[in-house]
Amino acid sequence: MVFSTVFEGNQAAFGGIVAYNSGLAGFLAGITGQSCARRVKSGGSR
Repeated sequence: MVFSTVFEGNQAAFGGIVAYNSGLAGFLAGITGQSCARRVKSGGSR
């Protein structure tokens, strides 16, 4: 019983970390994508 609850807790924590990391990656990708789009609109090179 104790092992299963600990395992479930670890799984939940791992899922939270993965979700946080993917959210962070998406946030960074959005920022870089916006800056790239701005540069293209202003006529600069990549």
